[in-house]
Amino acid sequence: MEFPVGMRVLAVDENPICLRKLESMLLLCKYHVTKTTDSKEALEMLREKNNMFDLVIADADLPDTDGFRLLEIGIEMGLPVIMLSQPSSKEILMKATTRGAVGYLAKPVGLSELQNILQHVVKKKNINKDATAQQLPPCESHPAPSYVRKRSRRALWTMELHEKFVNAVEQLGHRGVPKNIQALMNVEGLTRENVASHLQIYRLCMRKVEHPQNPINSPEVNNA
Repeated sequence: MEFPVGMRVLAVDENPICLRKLESMLLLCKYHVTKTTDSKEALEMLREKNNMFDLVIADADLPDTDGFRLLEIGIEMGLPVIMLSQPSSKEILMKATTRGAVGYLAKPVGLSELQNILQHVVKKKNINKDATAQQLPPCESHPAPSYVRKRSRRALWTMELHEKFVNAVEQLGHRGVPKNIQALMNVEGLTRENVASHLQIYRLCMRKVEHPQNPINSPEVNNA
């Protein structure tokens, strides 16, 4: 898949080696990368320069602050956030998905896994590659990329709602497509698109947790 050139990413990891590797992979995707090992600095950048980033990738285990605080701030700003952890952890996976992360990656992160998650982010955020750079305010260190984010209605995936989702998926088995899951959950205001997006994240994350050493091909979710 070709990713939109110029996406501005804030990468946060206390491990400088992991951070450099992540940066190199993002640069291969032709993204602009701002990286830091300091979680407090990352929080300040998010709060003070709210037009500087299009995506946040953050380690869940940061020394100075809970990595999920970055997730919370990112969501408040309408930014997609991908959480990292080491090793694969179902607990962190559940926490990330229920708190609104668009993806989860277990370290060490491979290029194919990162690209799969980025592909999902692009689809989820309905990025319009044909928009002009002037449609986004320019950031201080990089020009605005040639696309614009369209904020869609976000479902608040609480632990209770996620458990209801998992129960529906397990009950339906091979019939677990978004339309059937939505009907079985029967939650007011929960759209088929909300379910389809959450289902794709869930499948990606569960495959990573169950097979941490194997590359993952992004599963296509039929929005039926």
